[in-house]
Amino acid sequence: SSDGTPAGTTLALDLEPGPGSSRPHSLVAIGSRLLLSANIAGAQRLVSTDGTPGGTTLLGVSATELLGPF
Repeated sequence: SSDGTPAGTTLALDLEPGPGSSRPHSLVAIGSRLLLSANIAGAQRLVSTDGTPGGTTLLGVSATELLGPF
């Protein structure tokens, strides 16, 4: 979550735990939710979140399968 400042920004959920990054990209706001593509377990996955750990869902489909190549 974030209030727009570095001090007010916290990690809601680590999609790819460990030293690497899930490289989130292609963010789209839909109402109070955010859809994004992230590299999880070596594959691009579509994720839906409201900014909380409990409100973050892996949709279980490959973003490239759903949307085509980026």
